[in-house]
Amino acid sequence: MEEVLRELEQQLDWPRIVKCTLIPKGFSFDKKYKIELENDERYFIKVCDMSTSERKREEYEYTRHFESLGIPIPKPVHFIRLVRLNQCVQVFEWVNGEDGEDILGKLTEKEQYLAGKRAGEVLKTIHTVKKKNVEESWETARWNKYERYLQLLVEYEVDFIDLQSVLTFVENHKNLLRNRPTVFLHDDFHPANIMIHHNEFRSVIDFARFDFGDPIHDFYKTALFTIDISEPFAVGQVHGYCDGEPSLHFWKLYSLYTAMIFPADIVWAHKVTPNLLDGMKGRLKRIVDDQNDFTSYIPNWYKSFNKDIINIE
Repeated sequence: MEEVLRELEQQLDWPRIVKCTLIPKGFSFDKKYKIELENDERYFIKVCDMSTSERKREEYEYTRHFESLGIPIPKPVHFIRLVRLNQCVQVFEWVNGEDGEDILGKLTEKEQYLAGKRAGEVLKTIHTVKKKNVEESWETARWNKYERYLQLLVEYEVDFIDLQSVLTFVENHKNLLRNRPTVFLHDDFHPANIMIHHNEFRSVIDFARFDFGDPIHDFYKTALFTIDISEPFAVGQVHGYCDGEPSLHFWKLYSLYTAMIFPADIVWAHKVTPNLLDGMKGRLKRIVDDQNDFTSYIPNWYKSFNKDIINIE
């Protein structure tokens, strides 16, 4: 890492880097650091393998576009290829605060709700960015991905839930995929990628998994992760995105994408994080309960939300 720091100082004409702190969160292969310069400037950097540079550059350019739209994100300042070291580096201004996964549980329920509401509004603005040339329909792309994971799923025994009811729900609702819009997706939108500062929403971070597809697909991480962290945040995100109560069609799509993620989550957990299988089983069982074995579209976490929280002064 020392060589990377010296190269950054040289190429960016920076003052000396006096402190470099590893940020060990997340599952990506990228290395993330907080950098502090001699002149007290601070930056967040992601050091990536050069083989991913085209994708990382594209991600960086999208963040620049989002900043121009006024979307609250860490300001992108540099993208550097360190050819000699076979690395590329994204450089962003440092954002004060804590990520939502760490801090939301310490806030009041109304503060959690309001942070989620602002996050939903920001997500809606992110979804205004469309892909210019769509080579494959969302219906085809998403269904093909689902079937690939279904084929991989046969390698694993699934005895902790009634998976057939989930798969039947998907089969009976796949027509909802037709004629859906294709927009920019964050594709990893949940509290760990939200920054909170002074008990309020501050910014969205980490666009590394970005994709293109149906905007409602960006809510599947709500089911997987957000609910276990903060139900008020999840409700607020839905309200902020939908400008109030969502339509039944929203919940049908939410339920479909939640069900479609089961094969991928099971396969991914076995292949990538076998030490976290209990967590995967717990969250999928919780989703099945939330959706009443996929006999209802509106999840129980939303139906049971105490709306008086919204009006607390």
